[in-house]
Amino acid sequence: MNSKKWLFILGGGIIAAAVLAALLWPKDMFLQGEVVIRQLSVSPRIAGRVDQILAREGDMVSKGEVVATLYAPDMLAKAAQAHAPRELAQKSYARMKELYDGGVVSAQKLDEARANAQKAMGAVNEVESFVNEMKLVSPVDGEVSSVVLEQGELAAPGISVLTVLDTSDVWVSFNVREDLLSNFALQKEIMLTFPSLGKEYYPFRVTYISKQGDYAVWSATKTRGEFDLKTFEVRAKPVNPMPSLRQGMTALMEIPL
Repeated sequence: MNSKKWLFILGGGIIAAAVLAALLWPKDMFLQGEVVIRQLSVSPRIAGRVDQILAREGDMVSKGEVVATLYAPDMLAKAAQAHAPRELAQKSYARMKELYDGGVVSAQKLDEARANAQKAMGAVNEVESFVNEMKLVSPVDGEVSSVVLEQGELAAPGISVLTVLDTSDVWVSFNVREDLLSNFALQKEIMLTFPSLGKEYYPFRVTYISKQGDYAVWSATKTRGEFDLKTFEVRAKPVNPMPSLRQGMTALMEIPL
């Protein structure tokens, strides 16, 4: 085989390899994020025992709806004890008012009786406000995501009995290496796709960009002359309502290379 044929074959091989490389070389990449829905805790202000669970995982609830009740005998006893002094103070004030109207007692005595009645009423209102806390209500319109405590279990102030997802406050969270951060800007509209929803793209708007902790640093290989890169959290909210989004869904954003 002469040199021209070799050159022809070699040239053809180079062209074929270049075409194959162009076909196989990725033209873009995908950033993977996760759907997050704001989660709120339903917890009591008083200690008690869970009496009833009125909403379960997956139930849709309205703001102010009772989702659980507690049984707190100590609080009920305090409420009962507070009513007797209130009734006595009110009767004393009524008698003192009659005596004052008849000119028997001074205005000072009447004021003291009124103050005692108001104090007793305040004590009752305070206790009853805590009794009302035996009913746990949903803070938002949303979906019950978990029931932490069951009927008969002890509940403590600040400890969650249920958690509710605020379905009106949804976003997608990305962990973005800083060399890719140029693809994001506050209020920029980006297009995302969700494998669980098909191949359609949906518009989202960037609402939050913040550096993560020092633990989230991509460490370079110093021998190659690279440098460390920090990781930023980027959040984007849907431009249009998307009730089909669920907590933890995978979101993908295409980024050109």
